[in-house]
Amino acid sequence: MVSFPTAFGRGVSFYAGDAQMKPYTYGDKVAVYYNLRRKCLSVCDARRGRPRRLLGHTDKINLSMVDFKVSQAGQARVRNQKRKNVHAFVIGIVGRTLPEPRHGFEPLTYNPYTHKGFTDNQGYIRNYADYAKVVGNKVFVPVNRPYN
Repeated sequence: MVSFPTAFGRGVSFYAGDAQMKPYTYGDKVAVYYNLRRKCLSVCDARRGRPRRLLGHTDKINLSMVDFKVSQAGQARVRNQKRKNVHAFVIGIVGRTLPEPRHGFEPLTYNPYTHKGFTDNQGYIRNYADYAKVVGNKVFVPVNRPYN
């Protein structure tokens, strides 16, 4: 395994023997999910709509123009089998730094047994955000307060 240092954390790591894996760069559209076995984020290519090829692993990543996607079929499979699988992604464009929001950041959570999507502190489902920080198994988005 080869690791390249980046501004995202411990670096992008990928298997050198696999010619299919390429490191991602700023401006790439990626899909991110938390890898339970490796205890890190897995980054996949998302240029063609759905997540495809694995590009690498990292501890944290900044994304802009973010969509939160949950496969309803995958979620039903988790609920029926009581066994976790990859069916929820944070999709966005890789960015260097994020602007500091006026009201700060709030965490989003996703529990396939109780929620239909990524929810904020008030219990509202969030389908998109202007930008997000993904750190480990946590997603942080700007607080949505339109009237303050």
